[in-house]
Amino acid sequence: MRVQPLYVEPQTDKDAASRHRYGLMRQAAIPWLAILLVVSLGANWAYARWLSPLNRRIQPQTSAFQTMYAGTPAEQAFLAQGDEISYYRIARNVAEGRGYSQSRADQAPEPTAYRAPLFPLFLAGVYGVLGPAPSYGVYANHLLIALLIPLAFWVGSQLHSPRCGLLASALIAIWPHGLYFGNFLVTEPLFAVLQLLVFGLLLRLDAHPSPKLAGAAGLVSGAAILTRTNFALVAALVGLWMLWFHRRRMPWRMALAFAGATALVLLPWMLRNLLVMGALIPGTTGSGVVFAGAHSPQTIASYPGGWLEPGGTAAEALLNVPEVQRDTLFWQMGLATLEQLSPAMLFRLYAWKVVRLWAPVQRLVADEVCALCNVPATILAAILFLLSLVGLWLHRAKASIVLLAIAFMTGTTLTAIIFWGASRFRMPLEPILWTFAAYALLSVLDIRRRGVRNRNALHADGDSNL
Repeated sequence: MRVQPLYVEPQTDKDAASRHRYGLMRQAAIPWLAILLVVSLGANWAYARWLSPLNRRIQPQTSAFQTMYAGTPAEQAFLAQGDEISYYRIARNVAEGRGYSQSRADQAPEPTAYRAPLFPLFLAGVYGVLGPAPSYGVYANHLLIALLIPLAFWVGSQLHSPRCGLLASALIAIWPHGLYFGNFLVTEPLFAVLQLLVFGLLLRLDAHPSPKLAGAAGLVSGAAILTRTNFALVAALVGLWMLWFHRRRMPWRMALAFAGATALVLLPWMLRNLLVMGALIPGTTGSGVVFAGAHSPQTIASYPGGWLEPGGTAAEALLNVPEVQRDTLFWQMGLATLEQLSPAMLFRLYAWKVVRLWAPVQRLVADEVCALCNVPATILAAILFLLSLVGLWLHRAKASIVLLAIAFMTGTTLTAIIFWGASRFRMPLEPILWTFAAYALLSVLDIRRRGVRNRNALHADGDSNL
């Protein structure tokens, strides 16, 4: 495969040369993107072969809640996390025609709305075609992580240039969290793809306002909400962004197209829940237990800003309550704990949530396996976060783009404040941040190159005067 150089000398006519150079750079980037795709897939395969098993330590079941969602021995041979087991069971039940249920194979299927549906349905398609081995779902996640590479190129090209897009793709190819979370059976890879796609469509919308583009962004936003329901906060902020920055260019038509397309995607899930669960549930019935676990006295005392499984007799008694009612009671339990906290304790709790979300922690392996192994990845993340801030600052002349990125960051932060903070919830946002980091890094390199050219020109002038 021949790799062409990315720099093409400009022609005489400035505008024509610029367009010609842009087209050539995009063509020249294709083999580089192919190389990055091979690197990403190869790194994920190697990780799955040698490092991923280290992260899969089966945790002892110490409570009734853990026992209820514990995996069978066959499931735990590959799936160590409760989330993975839940997604796998739903996907396998759907693939085998047992409905949307997280019951074990030896149990009668009971319908559930505990998990957002898109990722389990995605896995169900994989298992329906390839078979029920859990590893097939992880390999599908590898493909989703690889898909971020051309998406980052597209977004970076819109943000600045094909060179920026290619650099952003390279950063994602060596992205530690892509390896770490791409090898678990969790929603983060799919959510990262959908979130980056929404951001790219909104960048396009900013340059070329159109209700059709707004509708396309709304369709993908709906899919993102059906993957992780917390994206609804980001979607609401995006609607406000449309109304403000495009108030002179069909704002209501675009906002309505965006909101209508989003609602259209959510409608089948809501109707299914109304018919099957007996309640109009726009999200899931799992948010209550997350809220209660993040605001239990044990969590606030020993792990503020994080999440621990709800414990105690009151929480365990709720496990026998119907799912919809249980979700409501868990919300009430969490709110009752918050009402007892002083303003100072509330501030401390919310501060910890934000810190846990945004602390530049990256993992290659679980901390209990080798915490020191994650130090280089964390240093890399800290550098990229600083470059992302620089990239946002360099884009300050384009206030709409900067505030669009801030809307995504704010929606993610509000989710952490409502529930709990963790680097896991920041992971799907990081590809967007890395495109700004790539722009900042490219700007630094261009400044240095111009400085070298200026020095060479001065030396050349000095030599000609001798």
